[in-house]
Amino acid sequence: LLLVARTEHSLVGAGELLDLAEILYSAVARARRYFDRHQISLTLQKDVPAIIGYPSLLEQCLFNLIENAAKYAPLGSQIEVGLSIDDHGIDVTVCDDGPGISLKDQQRIFDKFIRLDPDGPRKGAGLGLTISRNIADLMQATLSVESPVKNQRGSKFMMRFRKPASDPAADLNIAV
Repeated sequence: LLLVARTEHSLVGAGELLDLAEILYSAVARARRYFDRHQISLTLQKDVPAIIGYPSLLEQCLFNLIENAAKYAPLGSQIEVGLSIDDHGIDVTVCDDGPGISLKDQQRIFDKFIRLDPDGPRKGAGLGLTISRNIADLMQATLSVESPVKNQRGSKFMMRFRKPASDPAADLNIAV
């Protein structure tokens, strides 16, 4: 609840220059230790520019998305994490082969204390996706979900960052 409050009220301090590939690598390495019954892959596009953000919060956001995928995807299934850039922005994606999320539930899953199967075997307070959305907002990114993604199954969470218009280090007065 403390992390929810911190992210809702922007109590996070100054941003730092971030290498998204490094943050993703760290989040995936951590997730592989916890969710070893899944195959977690990481695909990184080269030459993705640095952004300004909060490294520990971003890593937590990505870990939450992977954890959510691991909770709902069948054991032994693939969870795909990716980093790519195009003309519209920088995308971080987490894609799973779970049952998918109905269209009516796709927006409410980001609300506090929402669990789609509150009486099911999965544990949690229903705050992980709320925290992830708050972190995305703090970093001026969007967090969305697409479901189903393949064979009427699976979900794809996408965090989209704006491409930096210039050298992001200049905004922080950092020499790189």
